[in-house]
Amino acid sequence: MTEASAASMFPRLLRGVFLLALLIAFFYWGRISGLGAAGDLQQRNKDLARQVNQQTIALREAKAENVRLAKAAEIDRLAAEEVRRELLTYRQETADLQRDVDFFRGLMAPDELQRGLRLHSFDISYNSQSGRYSYKAVIINAGGKGNVIKGQLKFSLVAAADDGNKEFGLDELPDFQGNMPVKLRFRFFQNIQGSFKLPANYEPVSINASANVRDKAGAYFKASYRWGNLVKRDPGVSQ
Repeated sequence: MTEASAASMFPRLLRGVFLLALLIAFFYWGRISGLGAAGDLQQRNKDLARQVNQQTIALREAKAENVRLAKAAEIDRLAAEEVRRELLTYRQETADLQRDVDFFRGLMAPDELQRGLRLHSFDISYNSQSGRYSYKAVIINAGGKGNVIKGQLKFSLVAAADDGNKEFGLDELPDFQGNMPVKLRFRFFQNIQGSFKLPANYEPVSINASANVRDKAGAYFKASYRWGNLVKRDPGVSQ
């Protein structure tokens, strides 16, 4: 190879070396840049994962607090309901005691207009399962001297139909259980009870009560009671 040929090849060789060095530099620069970007992405992913974890924890804590508050509210509601039931029970017991006091006061020292033979109480309760009506009554001789009262007490039902009202003795009603007429024998009071079903296609209107007592004065008692004022139905059953 001549000196001229060697001289002409040197610039080309120099350019080749320069290009190779440039390519190597670009390669490493790209790799370094890629590694840097990948590192940034990894860091961002870590940050996002940490934020998601924090939000998840906060959400769980909020749900737990919501459950706690709901349970606390339910406990408060149940406690208030229990207190309400106890108050109703106490009021009922107080009313029952007052009723007993009034009952015996009426027997021993009645008002002038309340003396003599009368019904102190009369209630009818309805059982929706059996379809039966049960009645309870207390007949008293207010202001009496303790003499034995003897006689009879009768109850009858006045019911309405398309063709008008009709009166039934309680013992004429379907599936009647009890004694009718009731034989009276007492000094101060006597409890009376029984049960029946209503006749088909009749709407109850009232209950009539009448009593005859065999004594020198010929005591007599008669009264009428509106059906709606007597009947106590099962909870949830409309009258």
